Amino acid sequence: MENSNKKQEKSGIGVVATLVQILFILLVLASSIALAAYYLKTGPKPKPRNRQPQPHLVQVVRIPAGDHRIFIEAMGTAVAAKEVHLIPGVSGEIIEVHPNFAAGGTILQGETLITIDPIDYKLKVVELQNDLDIARLELELEMGNQRVAEKEFELMGETVNSSEKALILRQPQLKMKQAALKNVQARLAQAEINLARTSVDAPFNATLLSTAVHRGSRVSQATAIAQLAGTKEFRIKIALPRESLPWLVFPSTDQDTGSAVRIFLDSSAAAESDVRTGHLTTLAANIEEQGKLAIVYARVQDPLSLLPENRDKPPLLLGSLVRTEIEGILLEKVVAVDREHLREGNRIWVIDEADRLSIREVDIIAKERNRVFINNSISSGERLVISNLSTPIEGMLLQPANANRKTPEELKQPSVGTGNKVDKSHN
Repeated sequence: MENSNKKQEKSGIGVVATLVQILFILLVLASSIALAAYYLKTGPKPKPRNRQPQPHLVQVVRIPAGDHRIFIEAMGTAVAAKEVHLIPGVSGEIIEVHPNFAAGGTILQGETLITIDPIDYKLKVVELQNDLDIARLELELEMGNQRVAEKEFELMGETVNSSEKALILRQPQLKMKQAALKNVQARLAQAEINLARTSVDAPFNATLLSTAVHRGSRVSQATAIAQLAGTKEFRIKIALPRESLPWLVFPSTDQDTGSAVRIFLDSSAAAESDVRTGHLTTLAANIEEQGKLAIVYARVQDPLSLLPENRDKPPLLLGSLVRTEIEGILLEKVVAVDREHLREGNRIWVIDEADRLSIREVDIIAKERNRVFINNSISSGERLVISNLSTPIEGMLLQPANANRKTPEELKQPSVGTGNKVDKSHN
């Protein structure tokens, strides 16, 4: 019994000790939590930082406003300014031809191309000259008969009406002889013309495009013997967009000069040795059917380089497809922008004074192959962004990579704000 009480006493002491340990552990945990909470409430708080946006690095150029000569490029074809098919007008056998009477030959104005046997036409002229002499004699005889009839009528002293008097005085016979004389004169004139037509001469300085006869051939009045093109000048038939017409100058009189045209004989190159010059002459009333383009013509003097002063120039051949550069009018106080720097057709990117992007629509007043000209939306000396941006946003921060570098265009310009005009016709 005593042992049982001792065991119960020890068991109670162990439970108390365990409770004390648990209580101590809970007390320590509570103290730790309270201490941690205290430090969390009373400790230093982190200060928020404002994140600065990173600017996009871009390339820019300064574009000054000035005067620019517009140049319009288009393709053209060399055509003859004068072209004829020669027809002799009389028939006969060809007995003589010009030494250069062959395709590609050159003939001077007035030189004889072919000669048709003239013997029959000479005989006809001689025959009609004799008929003319006879008609003149018959007229003189009739005039003598009329004078005799007048004297006889006076001696008779009869009174007759006007019709009877005309018959008595042989007036109808006189008119017949006069008409016969005129008829022979006309026939003789026609015979002389036919005789002259047996010699077919060049109407102007020309090159022969083709020939259809040779010595010994018989020709009729409607036979086309050759096709000629004048060598004094050729024309360039140029097709270009109709919106380009306001920038071109056409002569209003023969003394005026149209816009200058440079003609590149080799359309793939721009060597000065392959370039001829000309001037615009006319605007065609019709349009080119395929592309609905306007058609203009330019004149080129001595295209085949036949004159001594042009012997060192390349010849311009008929039918040649050429590239042309037409000098347009001078555009004043405009900005020239490369086509590749246009965005979405008619917008540009400009960096403002705060280095932020400004997206602007522009008014394009004229276009070249590689440039466009605008007269608003950008001031002289502003910075144009020429780099590409994946997601351009109005007002986004930019960093010019070449802010302190001047472009070749800028080096040619006076200081911004001087207002001096600059002719950039060859840029």
